[in-house]
Amino acid sequence: MEKFLAIPAALVSLGMLSVALAQAPSVKELMRTDIIPNSDRLFATGDRAPRTPQEWIALQTSLDALNRSAMRLRSMNTNVDWQGYGTTLSELAAQASTAARDQNLETLLDIGDKAYETCEGCHKHYLPK
Repeated sequence: MEKFLAIPAALVSLGMLSVALAQAPSVKELMRTDIIPNSDRLFATGDRAPRTPQEWIALQTSLDALNRSAMRLRSMNTNVDWQGYGTTLSELAAQASTAARDQNLETLLDIGDKAYETCEGCHKHYLPK
């Protein structure tokens, strides 16, 4: 009886996996919908720092989303350099989220510079010309 129950469970698992894979965004989609808008919020702090508690919370939320997106981006390629860029961006986003929580603009600006360098390094290697 257990064998017969295991087969439907395996089929359900495979079906869920195929749905998840079909819904997974491409690198281009992830960049367009998540990475770019959330990293732009970090980069914009140099021109316009958050002023209200709500703005700081919104920035922190964007940086948390950037962290999650960078982890997803990292998993989309097995190349060591690619994974290094994704890991670095994820770590920087986590640090920036903490800085936003602490309302530490100086640290945010420093992290923003490092994140920009990370993004540019990755783009030099992987962005189609």
